Amino acid sequence: MTASPLDLDGNPLRAPGDGGPGFCYLSDADLFRGAGSLEDGPFLIALDSNIILDLEQHGTAILEREEADGINAEHQQELAALGAILDLWMVRDIRFVVVPRTRVDYRKAPSPSRMVERERMFEHIEAALTFQTGDWGREDERFGGARAMPPVAARLIDSVSPLDGRMLTSAWNAGVDVFLTRDARLLAACQDGEPPFPAVLAPTGLVNRLAQLGEDPFFLGQVEHPSCAWAFGMPFGDTGKWVSLYEAMGV
Repeated sequence: MTASPLDLDGNPLRAPGDGGPGFCYLSDADLFRGAGSLEDGPFLIALDSNIILDLEQHGTAILEREEADGINAEHQQELAALGAILDLWMVRDIRFVVVPRTRVDYRKAPSPSRMVERERMFEHIEAALTFQTGDWGREDERFGGARAMPPVAARLIDSVSPLDGRMLTSAWNAGVDVFLTRDARLLAACQDGEPPFPAVLAPTGLVNRLAQLGEDPFFLGQVEHPSCAWAFGMPFGDTGKWVSLYEAMGV
């Protein structure tokens, strides 16, 4: 049976959960692109495979603010920015999403042993997401069918490689806000992408955008508006999500 197209307002990835305080989408409608008509909720970030590889290979350096071995200065800056995003993730409801196409995002099939390692990494990230969405045992319901794509977004998809196009289409169908990547060609091709298509950003670019929402990590992205979900307090999230992601990073 074919899955139904995603209803953004009913996106299971945005289901209320225990991941900490979320964001008021009115604070930056250009950043929270998959929110639909919702006013408050989590921040959905789809991870490109190169970001997942950074978490796997440089997890300790990222968390401990150390310089990783064997990488250039630009890559080091992106790792530092990824660390800043993780700091915010620990206290806010930011949800890292492994979209379905991520599992086959390779130009040459990895060895069987590497495939096992990749799958273990994906499962740890998804386990952290489960703590935030509370969809225990229903994880296979997170992703629906294809969403209708506006012509401008379809042209953007056509301008990138077929492999990248499938990844971006998967992110679009999942209704995420941001697709996080270090792929320079993809970033250049998508720099003029318009809402509601996910913003394609490097970690440094995302950190710069988040900085515009405020300085206090507990309150950035919060604006006063009627029926705000956090008007009467800022609950601390379930720290169980930390364990799964730390395991993914080998910490």
